[in-house]
Amino acid sequence: ILEPQSRPGIPHLRAALCPPTLPPGFSMYELSGTRMVRDGRTILSIDHLAIPTNEMTLILGHNGSGKSTLASVISGLVKPDAGKVMLNGKDLFSLSERDRAREVAFLPQKLPASAGLICRELVRLGRYPWRGLFGRWRDEDERAIDAALEATGTSRFARAFADDLSGGERQRVWIGMLLAQASPVMILDEPTSALDVRHQY
Repeated sequence: ILEPQSRPGIPHLRAALCPPTLPPGFSMYELSGTRMVRDGRTILSIDHLAIPTNEMTLILGHNGSGKSTLASVISGLVKPDAGKVMLNGKDLFSLSERDRAREVAFLPQKLPASAGLICRELVRLGRYPWRGLFGRWRDEDERAIDAALEATGTSRFARAFADDLSGGERQRVWIGMLLAQASPVMILDEPTSALDVRHQY
């Protein structure tokens, strides 16, 4: 669990867990000297942080404490102004977008528009990092898409336009896209905010 630690003028996140020892084969995030500054204001400041990727980690904090900024950084979406972000001993931002997507899947707090896409097409986007030679779709891609729709209870929306769904239904389809992506690390920013209680667990 990560929890906020107040510092004058600087939203700061502190690891409430001691860096664990991971079994061989498991990866870990390591952040060092990581800083993000916007409009002259430091919005993220981390001296050192280690996050295991073989278990669930929850980030807690008040509004403006840097939770979404941290999620964007460790997902590889936003490069910090200073410092390093390492995943399994490699600089996260030295990886190509395709290789990074094979390692990390990210659901942002605010979902992008998906104009013109039916739900199956939206979930299919998660398979792009794994497309075969010459960009061909394979049977395993279709199986992954079917499994993701089934797991999120959205199979019945497969032919519906994503933007025509309710907020909670659309959020489940996006989570399905991440499941289809099959990355070993999944980062979710407030993934249950629009879900009914029965779909939150």
